[in-house]
Order: sequence, then structure tokens, then C-alpha cells
Amino acid sequence: MSKKQGIAVGIIVVLAIAYFGLTQYASHVAKTRLDDAIAKQGPFVQIHYGKISYNLFTQHTVIKAVSLRGPGMATPVFAKEVIIRRLDLDSPKPTYVSIDVLGIELEPSSLGKEAAAELAALGYAGPWSCDVTVDMDSLAEKRELKAHMVYAAKDIGSLRLDFVLGNLDYTTVKPEAVMASLFNCALKQAEMAYVDASLVERIFKQNAAKQGLDLPAYKKQLVGQLDAALQHSPKSLPQAFINALKQFVENPRQLTISANPTAPVSFMELLKAGTPEAVANLLALDIKS
Repeated sequence: MSKKQGIAVGIIVVLAIAYFGLTQYASHVAKTRLDDAIAKQGPFVQIHYGKISYNLFTQHTVIKAVSLRGPGMATPVFAKEVIIRRLDLDSPKPTYVSIDVLGIELEPSSLGKEAAAELAALGYAGPWSCDVTVDMDSLAEKRELKAHMVYAAKDIGSLRLDFVLGNLDYTTVKPEAVMASLFNCALKQAEMAYVDASLVERIFKQNAAKQGLDLPAYKKQLVGQLDAALQHSPKSLPQAFINALKQFVENPRQLTISANPTAPVSFMELLKAGTPEAVANLLALDIKS
């Protein structure tokens, strides 16, 4: 080995040691801050976890083997991994959070005996495996809340929700004032998308079997019921909604509902709207399958 090669190897070793040391220190800091945050939750929320590490490049904190048990929960919820991409721990009221919870194990029995029995009848045995993603930003200066949430369960489906709320009062602390502010907050934009991974098809097949029908005949019956509902009450939902629902029945893969009102719509306005058609027009709802 030449002198230059020896120097290069030495530099690599020093950098590796430095990286390892910084990673260990950052992971220790992350663990300390996490333990402090858990302690603030009090004795009613029990959180346990295994290994914790911090990635200097992505700046993500990765927590392995997490269990959480809150008030009223008969059994804890387990997750294989929690990835904290962003989390405001310094403000009295957190202003942002970006987190992925992967490999959640959810026992159907936690939903109650009847729900567990219904899921078993659909062919779902054992715990669900699901992932959750949450991104939220509280913009106090704009009085806004932006949110992006995804729930995905294996062999069941995924649900994505994006919305922007405005006219929020972040200074309110009294419970009665909080409720009043919720009625005054306004929906600026929203979109909900469901992607089926066999849940709807299983429900259709089960209901078809109960009626002694094959699946195509059952779907045809559902489409007929939607047409009949529109004829009976033409102001219940717009024709475009019925058409999209009929397409979803015939091919239940994805259903997307979006709201893009020309001006923010308060919850109070929605309550006063009266009919589903009025709500749809107020929010400028669009539905696609």
C-alpha cells in the first residue's frame, strides 16, 4: 500500500468513526426527547418501544417495536416501525407533524364481537396488517390547518384524505369557545380517495350469496336501485354522482370525492344547506370512479 492509499484509508476510517459517533449521539438525543414527550402524556397513556435510531442524511427518527395503550383500550396496539419525518416538540401547541406508522397489528376482536364475526364471515381471520401516514401543518398566521392522511390495510383497501381548513382560532382555550370556533371554521379544499383491495368485492359476494344471486346479477340489482333512488328523489344527489357510484359498483376499484368551493364554506353553512344536492353544490363536489 502506497503512502497516498494509506492516507485515503485513514481518512475513510476517521469519517466512518465520526459518522458512527454522530449517529449514536443523535439517536441518544432523539431517545431523550421521545422519553420526555411520553412522560408528558401522563400515566393514562402507556407507550413502549424497542430500538430508536436517527438518520443524519434523511433526518428521520426510526422507532422499532412500538406498543400504545390509551384510555379505554382493552389491548395495546402494536406497530413494527414508526418513522418520524417531522415533529414539533418545542412549541406549547405542536405546529407540524409528519409520521409513518408501519406494520400495525390490529385484532378484529378490538372492534367488538359482532364486528369480528362479520369480518370472519368475509374471510378476514387473524390481525390486520396496516400502515398509517399523517402529515399536518398548523399555520397560525393564516389561521389554517393542512392535512394529508393515508390508511392502508392489506387485503382490505386504502383511504386517503387531504383537506385544508381555514378561519381557525388557535388562541381559543375554553371548551365552549372551541366548539363555537369549530362551527365557524371553513373548508377550503378537500379530497377523499378509496382504493379497494378486495373488501367491497367480498361484501358484494357475501350479499349476493345471501340473496341466491351470482355476482353480476347482484351488481345489476344495485345499479337498478341507484337509478330508482334518483327517479324517486331527483334532488337527493346529482346525476353525475349516481353515474360514478354505478361505475364503482360495476368495477369497485377506486372512488374519489373532491371539494373545491369557490370560497371557503363554514360548517355552519353546511348544516343550513338542507339537502344533499345543496351541500354538493355549495362545496362544488366532484366524484369519480
